Amino acid sequence: MGGGGCAGLRTFNLNDGREGEGFRLEVTTGDDDVFTGSCTATASAGSEALVSFTAPAAGEWRFVTEGEGLDTVLYARSSCLDERSELACNDDLSIDDQLFTSAVLVPMQAEQTIYLVVDQFEVLEQTPVTLVAARVEGAAPVLDDAACYFNAEADVIGVRVQGSDADRDLDQIGLQLLGGDGEPLRVNGE
Repeated sequence: MGGGGCAGLRTFNLNDGREGEGFRLEVTTGDDDVFTGSCTATASAGSEALVSFTAPAAGEWRFVTEGEGLDTVLYARSSCLDERSELACNDDLSIDDQLFTSAVLVPMQAEQTIYLVVDQFEVLEQTPVTLVAARVEGAAPVLDDAACYFNAEADVIGVRVQGSDADRDLDQIGLQLLGGDGEPLRVNGE
């Protein structure tokens, strides 16, 4: 477990869990709800674990939560207490496949430190969760074009994204809409 690098809050250090070229560390969530990610369901409360990570090498880093029967939300920030510093957020790998753990992909520079919040969905008790980190090998997907359309009469938002994935390993894409103030928009209260 790491020291207090974030306003005295208990902070685990993922770098303490080196395993080959990656990292694996079991953390324990607290029993209170301090943080909120942009993909956290509105009015949900869940206990959290705060984890720091310093990239030993530049590249795309993938962070994944693991654990039996867990429903997590995972978000990464460049500054632990600043919600606006969020780099990525994920709630559920796949609802259709009943995979309620989470994963985020974060581009990082060597020696860059970020904070990951492992947040439980609707559970306010101490719970062990494993957090895994690995640098992603291969070419990152390339975004060529994106457009957003709004039809006021139908009250519908449309999004078109075009790009390529040379390694053909992209299995999902996250989309976050921001308001004019730069804050994430919550659609239908979610």
